[in-house]
Formats: sequence, structure tokens, C-alpha cells
Amino acid sequence: MEDSSLGQNSSIPASGNLGDAPKPLQPPSLISLKKSLLSNPSELKSLSNLAVTRFLNGDPDQACVCIRRAIYVSPGTARSHRVFSKILAGRGDTVGALKAAIREICLDPGTSTGLEIVGVLHKDAGALHTANRVLQRAVVSDPSVFSALNNRYHVLKALGEFDQAAQCLKLLLEISPEDPELTSSVIFRLDHLLSWSIAEGQDFRRKHWARHEAALQEDAAMVAGSAASLKKSTRHKLRIGYVSADFREHSAFSVFGPVILNHDRNQFEILAYSNSSLRDEKTKDIISFVDVFRDISNMSDIDVACQIKADGVDILIDLSSHSAGNRLPVFSLRPAKIQIAAWGYAHGTGLSSMDYFIMDEVYAPPEAAEYFSETLIYLPSAVPFMLPNDLPDVSDPPVLMNKVATFGSFNRGIKITKTALGLWTEILHASENTRLLLKCSSSESPAWRHVVESYMQEGGIDPARLTFLGRTNQRDHLDAYRLVDVALDTSPDSGGVTTWEALSMGVPVVSFLDDVLAQRVASSILNVAGLPELIATGPADFVRKASGLSRNVAALRYYRQTLRHRVKNCDAAMFPEYTRFVEEAYRRVHHLSATGGRTKEPIYVR
Repeated sequence: MEDSSLGQNSSIPASGNLGDAPKPLQPPSLISLKKSLLSNPSELKSLSNLAVTRFLNGDPDQACVCIRRAIYVSPGTARSHRVFSKILAGRGDTVGALKAAIREICLDPGTSTGLEIVGVLHKDAGALHTANRVLQRAVVSDPSVFSALNNRYHVLKALGEFDQAAQCLKLLLEISPEDPELTSSVIFRLDHLLSWSIAEGQDFRRKHWARHEAALQEDAAMVAGSAASLKKSTRHKLRIGYVSADFREHSAFSVFGPVILNHDRNQFEILAYSNSSLRDEKTKDIISFVDVFRDISNMSDIDVACQIKADGVDILIDLSSHSAGNRLPVFSLRPAKIQIAAWGYAHGTGLSSMDYFIMDEVYAPPEAAEYFSETLIYLPSAVPFMLPNDLPDVSDPPVLMNKVATFGSFNRGIKITKTALGLWTEILHASENTRLLLKCSSSESPAWRHVVESYMQEGGIDPARLTFLGRTNQRDHLDAYRLVDVALDTSPDSGGVTTWEALSMGVPVVSFLDDVLAQRVASSILNVAGLPELIATGPADFVRKASGLSRNVAALRYYRQTLRHRVKNCDAAMFPEYTRFVEEAYRRVHHLSATGGRTKEPIYVR
């Protein structure tokens, strides 16, 4: 077993007991071993591998004994120090791991592994700039090392250097272009990092997914030749299949779950294909409602595709796109005649085998339809939302008590880019005595907080005007909106469910339109909620609207009193009605398929 199986990723602990230098064990127990190993160097590697095996089997103490023996026998073997460093890092012994990695570098100055270990240890200690420099040396030493590039991406992302982080992701694709899971992961992350236009984002998807579709041609032919177990002429209901890893408590479920649960069972048979073995109350709701529920998490792509084909699915719906847990290769195998991407991660797939994409006219304007590989289906909203049952009461705007307005963002840390921070800096300058509250899991990281504070301080904002809150349970998360007067959207990746949550708590969200698909999500939500006055025409108007609203106490009180009612009664939250639009779309594309095939012109369902 090669020592690389220990991995070299960002999960190495940053703290633990101080480590000692490798201490040679006392003879005579090692004398015979040393003679044997020196006469047969391959046995030295075996001893090192034994250390790795024992460590992976949960016996770090014996792993240390083995690798110290190897070091005693041959202290000049760089590989042994590398293994020792990884074992110590895995035990949480940061100092010992660092010492062992430095020894490896001294013995083999060209090693990328030793540099990578040192870089990751600095990263986990919060020394991000040092980690970046060391990891850059590791990448230069060997550009083909996947883990070094991946770790540098994480460091650059934490530093807010999103353009360089994006470049690391693109290099990862060059190293492993045949991995569809990696392709999806890179696309998903680039959507958060880059301000790419709709055309650029869709072209990137098409270009990189095309190689996977080409590789799957033989399997697709096999699926096409497999038989459906039920002839469609013998049934009158349309069979709709939904594929997701999120039939459970998840933000995506609040978007698509109510659509499934409001289907007309007299007109449709519903099948759910779950790419997760996790179960909770939401899962039980789905299982009790649908006609068929299948766990596909341990099935191969071709087996899943053949199962869907055997189930006689008329229309297959992808609810994940390029987000985690997707099964896009299954869709590339074309198990259903009609395939649609919808809701879960509404940014487009780039698959030639994906026929349609559910959107709205604000999210993806008609003039951009030509850039998508899918035909657009326009519904009243592309981002429906189910309000939680136990919403906290709406509070008065905090400015009434504080006499100072508070801006806020509860979006994920990865969405808080330098672009967003730059705009928020301008807003704080235009709104004297205001404050900014950031609530996300990233706020729990001192290194992340330091990056945000430093960037805004460089822009002339006193860090004392910033407040950071970390993770809480869902109810407390929503209740924290009582601390916020005006929510600020992120850029270039806009808030989705977070926007709905803020509005449902009476907090107005200010956003702006741009030629970046990810930037248009919040504007789509504000439009369907009847709040066009909160949609700015661009960055400058965004600053003007947000700063002006913070000074308009009467408007803040009005929004606090009316927003929840608006959300509850808009087209995107009234799910029985919204689901009827969805079902009409399904009937239309099924009719098109039966009478002549797919059209490239957008389909409007009003």
C-alpha cells in the first residue's frame, strides 16, 4: 500500500499534543531488523506501508512504532519521514508533523508532498498567507499533484482570492478530465467564484460535459435497448420521476418538496429516486406520498438508468444539476424520452440530453435562451419556497431601538466575495453610523473573519462596525433577523432560500440585476413577491437603494408589517396553484414529444 492512501487534504487537525522528534528505539530488538532491512531495501518500504495500514485501521500508536523503526533503520529515507508526518498530523500532533515534513523536504528538496503537508498545517493553524506560499511551491514542484492544487484552492478561497482559486479549479479539471463528479464540483464552485456571463457559464458546462457524454455512448445504447416493464399504452397517467439526494431536511427540499407533495394523483404517477441513504421526517413524507421510492445511492449509473427505463418513466426530472449528490451521468444515458432540470440548483446543466430547464423571465431573460443547451420553460417563478411551519414572530425593525440601522447577510461565506464586500463598503460609507451583521458558518473561523475585517478596513470601514454570528438551529437562525433592518444580497452569487427567509421575517432584501445568471436569483424572488422597487439596475443603483432604505424608517416599518403576508400569498409560495403550472408544463412537453419533438423556442406557462 502506498503512503499516499493517508491522503493530504484540508481535514488534518490543527491542534493536539506537541510532538517529539523521531526517536530511535533501543537495541538489541532492532539490530537484527536493521541488518535485514539494509540487505533488502524493499522490506523498508513494507515496514513503512505497515505503519500506514495500522494507522488507517485505527491503531496510531503501533503505526508510530513501525515508522520509527523504519526511520531508525534508515534515517535518510525521505519517504519514511513523509509517512511519519502524516501519521502525526492525523493524531493532531501539529508540531511533530511539521518537524517530520521539514525533514522530508531537507532530504528531498524537490518533494511536493512535504511542502503540501507544511502548507496544510499552516492553513489549519490560520496562517493562510504562509500556507498559500508553501502550497504554491508544492504545485510548482509538481503541477500534477491533485491534492496540492485542491488545498491551495481552499486557501485562496479563504483569502478571498477568487480569481486565483478559480484557476486552481480549472487546473484540477486538466489533471482529471474524465471524472464527471469532479466536473460537476468544479462547475458548482466556479458559479460561486466567477462573475461570468450567462453565455460563458453555459458554454463552459457544454464544453466540459461533452467528453462525459461521448464516453457514455456505448452505455447509453445499452440503456436504449433495455425494455420498459410496463407498456405506456396500457396506462393513462403520466409517470414522472424525480432524482435527488435531498429528499430530506435540506434547503433544496423547501423549494421542490412541496411541488412533489401537491401533485394531482389522478393525473400523475410519481416516482422518487433518492441518491442518499439518509432518512428523516421529510423523507417519510415523500415515501408515503409517491407511488415508488427507490434508494439509488449504491447503484451504478447504468443500473439506475436501466431501472428508470424499466419503470416506464415518461418525464424524468433532475433536482440537483451540478450540486453535490447529483446523478447527471444517469441523464446522459437517456433513460427517459423527456428529461427536465428544475429547482434544486437552477443554473443549467450543459447536457445535450437534458431537454428542458424550468426558469422564469427575470432569472433567465428570453434574450439569453439561446445560450442554454436546454429549452427554457417559463413558469411564474423558478424558485418557489415553502415557509417553515414554526416561523418566529416578526419583530419591529431594530433601528427603532438602536437608533442606528443594521445591514445584514445570512448567506454562506463562499458567497461573500470581494465584489460583495466592495459594494457593502460603499454602502456603509454612504450610510454613516450603520452597522453590518454577517451570519454564516464561516464566521466561526478567526481566519475568515480576519480576511473580511482586513478587506473592509482597507476600504476605510472600522471593523468595530462589523458583527459576526455563527451557526444556530433553524428557528434561532430565522429569529436572528430581528437584529437586521436591511438585508444585502451577495455578488456574483445571489441569495436564494436566504432571500425568501429574510422576506418571510419582514426584512427587505436589496439586490441588483446583471448578466450573471447566479446574480439574478434574488431579483427573480423579489419580482414574484411583488417587490420590484428592491431590484436595482446595477451596482451603483444597489448602493443608492440600500443606503437610502436604511434611512427610511417608515419604509422599514411598513416592510416589517407586510412582507410575510406578501410572501405567503405570492405565486411562488402557493404550492397547490404553483404545482398546477408545473403539471401543465409536463403535459405540454409530453404532447410536443408525441407530435413532433422538442422545440428550441421557450415555452410559456401562465
